[in-house]
Amino acid sequence: MIERLFAIVGFTAAVLIAACASSSLRAAAVTSGAYQCGPQRVSIALAGDHLTLKTATDQFALQRVLVASGAKFASPSDERTYFWDSGAVALLSLRGVVYPECTRETVSTPAASSPTLLIGSEWTVVEIGNRGIIAHSPTLIFGEDGRVSGDTSCNNFNAPYMLKGANLSFGHAVVTRRACITEGVMEQEGRFLDIFGKVARFEIASSGELILHTDDGRTMRARR
Repeated sequence: MIERLFAIVGFTAAVLIAACASSSLRAAAVTSGAYQCGPQRVSIALAGDHLTLKTATDQFALQRVLVASGAKFASPSDERTYFWDSGAVALLSLRGVVYPECTRETVSTPAASSPTLLIGSEWTVVEIGNRGIIAHSPTLIFGEDGRVSGDTSCNNFNAPYMLKGANLSFGHAVVTRRACITEGVMEQEGRFLDIFGKVARFEIASSGELILHTDDGRTMRARR
């Protein structure tokens, strides 16, 4: 009788544990997007039980692990690298370096009649294709005359822009032909011009950052 009672209790406990684990997985609050974790900005893409996490310099492939609350994704080869959204807060650790609480960036969709979101003071590029800036930062200035000008990192440029709601594209850019000897600057200029020429839309993040998107998923970010 006692053995049977223990068996029933054990079975019930197992069912409860499984139910809790399942509930934890269903309650996952993680969504694809960008998060700011103190000084570290990351972008994540969620696909089932797999999560791709990108910083300006690295990319990590994480897998879902069972936790008591929220959703946690960790590196199979290094448990010190994880992204954990407990529901109340989101936590990030990269190779054992734990960052401050993460906040998800929200994005405002520009209204069709609001080109003033772009026009005005200079935008300084801070990230090109998930890579940080070296040496001199590219710049963008949107004019009321439908043209954008600025610095490519090495040369000056000028081009027409077409804006309709959140859709933004640039026409042929006229670029000066100065050669720069600072290491990496010419390569950075090439990446800037490549994305610049393929921009399809823009967003203004809650932080005030300008995010330029291409149709192939690349981005360029700038700040005022």
